[in-house]
Amino acid sequence: MRKHIKADKKVIDFFSERKIFFDLYSKNGSCGLIEGQDLTFDDGLEYEPYTTSYGRFHLKCKIGFHSMSMSDLPQNFRLGRYCSVANGLNFLGRRHPMEYVTTHDFVSILWPAPLKSFISDEKIEYKKTYPELLNKQMPICDNDVWIGQNVVLNPGVHISTGAVIAAESVVTKNVGAYEVVGGNPAKLIKKRFSDEVIELMLQTEWWKYKFTNFVDLPLNDPKIFAKEFLEIKASLTPYNPPILKFQDICSALNI
Repeated sequence: MRKHIKADKKVIDFFSERKIFFDLYSKNGSCGLIEGQDLTFDDGLEYEPYTTSYGRFHLKCKIGFHSMSMSDLPQNFRLGRYCSVANGLNFLGRRHPMEYVTTHDFVSILWPAPLKSFISDEKIEYKKTYPELLNKQMPICDNDVWIGQNVVLNPGVHISTGAVIAAESVVTKNVGAYEVVGGNPAKLIKKRFSDEVIELMLQTEWWKYKFTNFVDLPLNDPKIFAKEFLEIKASLTPYNPPILKFQDICSALNI
């Protein structure tokens, strides 16, 4: 389901109060919308507060606390917390099977107009397709992921917490925690930290908390940060804010 609306004062106030931003440079707590701006909402969206869809006015994915995207994020895509996505993120479509007889569409989809027209003209019932080619899921990004400019993600890939994707990369395989990858196809360049520190960082699960809970810890030293965070973790309360959903927008704005 999809809804369209033009921004007015009520709409601007609604998103400002819920801390959903459309401009990184908006002032005085405003969400960054301007009156008359066209907005589109798809069923399935889930936005935690303090997220930014910079210059993007079609809300349709799942995006976590303090994540920011300068790219259009598609429906069913999930972006965790504290992530940063640059311009130009793209998603590969369905796979063309090189191991089958042909890579042509007639083995997987029949909706293109030329195929439909030809089958109709042949006056036959044609159903020789292989639906498994279409069943790959949207990519998933965990937390603290940084995706550079003009990256392409393959369907179904999993970008783990702390990963960095270099600009212009084509990601065809899963990316492990705190790995830095790049190239076409993207390959491991290095790990951000040693395996010991990566394990400590994953144990902290710091992204489940407000960053203001640990401002006194040394953010420039991951190993010491992780050890000190684990010492105070039991005293912290995970941040579980209200999640803005499609029906909340429809109900509040009467659309």
